[in-house]
Amino acid sequence: FPVTIGSNKIKGIDLGFLHEPSSWIHLPKKIMLSTDQKKYQEFTVNDQRSSFKLRTKAQKIHLKINGIPAITEGFPGAGNTPWIFMDEIIVR
Repeated sequence: FPVTIGSNKIKGIDLGFLHEPSSWIHLPKKIMLSTDQKKYQEFTVNDQRSSFKLRTKAQKIHLKINGIPAITEGFPGAGNTPWIFMDEIIVR
């Protein structure tokens, strides 16, 4: 999905996610970021608050968020598709 911003200079982006496995809510596996929808940079999400450095100029950022295909064994909802909840996007 595209995020329109008012600034041209982008130093980085911070993303916030909810991680609540008991409610089938899991962190995404990876994030793909692009400023032109052609060339994407791939980032791994390791925490509920993730920061990614970018040094570019753009008026839009395009995000692709990829989750795990199924909840792993040992967690509630094992075998089902998990939810991904993002609550914050900060463009620096």
